[in-house]
Amino acid sequence: MTGPEGMEALARTPPWVRAFYDAYLSGDALRLEAVLHDEVTWLISGPADWVDLFGARRGKPEVIELVTRIIPCYQRLTGFEFEHVLVDGDHAAMAGRLCAFQRETMRAIRVAFAHFLQFQGGKLIAMRAVCDSFDALEQITGCRIALVTEPGRVQGNADDTVIPV
Repeated sequence: MTGPEGMEALARTPPWVRAFYDAYLSGDALRLEAVLHDEVTWLISGPADWVDLFGARRGKPEVIELVTRIIPCYQRLTGFEFEHVLVDGDHAAMAGRLCAFQRETMRAIRVAFAHFLQFQGGKLIAMRAVCDSFDALEQITGCRIALVTEPGRVQGNADDTVIPV
């Protein structure tokens, strides 16, 4: 799941935190069902209009669909490299890198993330995730994202090509 330092930090967390990450990585609906609260809310910040793995989900069915059906359309999760782990009662904050393989090309993907988790009765009731969504999209699609610096111009074009706006 993690490198040696992250594994050591994760080993000191409550069992429900480890159970959540184990279920998340497994992609198994029954294991997810066991660790998710019925009223779970889930938000991955990012351009949800472009990629449907970003955005908000509410309730077990939506979260389970995200983890078991939608995320695998883009990538196969292989682990988390936790760099920072903070637990206070039923709240946990984790930061590090998500590790995966791009679904079609099997290119390795590593994306910086932060997870803010809240548990109730040992089950995940709220998850907020922040990631470097530009980097994630570039790695998932294999294409550089061009930034528009002024109307009609794309930064980095050698020929200064103008695109319609």
